[in-house]
Amino acid sequence: MLDKIHAQITTAEKNIEKMEHRRKTLMQKYKTQERKERTHRLCKRGGLLESIFPNVLNLSDTQTKSFLEMTLLTDYSQKMYNNVINNKTATADVTATTTIIKQSQSQSNRNQSTPNTTSQSKTDKNTSYEEYLETLREE
Repeated sequence: MLDKIHAQITTAEKNIEKMEHRRKTLMQKYKTQERKERTHRLCKRGGLLESIFPNVLNLSDTQTKSFLEMTLLTDYSQKMYNNVINNKTATADVTATTTIIKQSQSQSNRNQSTPNTTSQSKTDKNTSYEEYLETLREE
């Protein structure tokens, strides 16, 4: 009888070891997937930043951080952020802002194609951005 119980204990201990190994393997798999998803998210968001602000490639990491902090910590940006988080009317505001920016860019492109405006190489949108970059470079 004792031998039978001892055999059951040994079998249970082996099963515990197998389950612990299985748990460890699953935890490693989970962490790896979590890391891959984070990397993908960071690359995607970095790409979005570069597509919106192409000149950000010319900035150092410190300058980019400063630019983002100064841009995103405005009252308007905070309001937009809170609206997005709270799923309010942010989509309409963002759509309206995007439309205004596209119209401004379109107007700038038309102005740049005119022979008399060749000296105006910067758009209104990029002028303030370029001025900002200059202040960062001077620091």
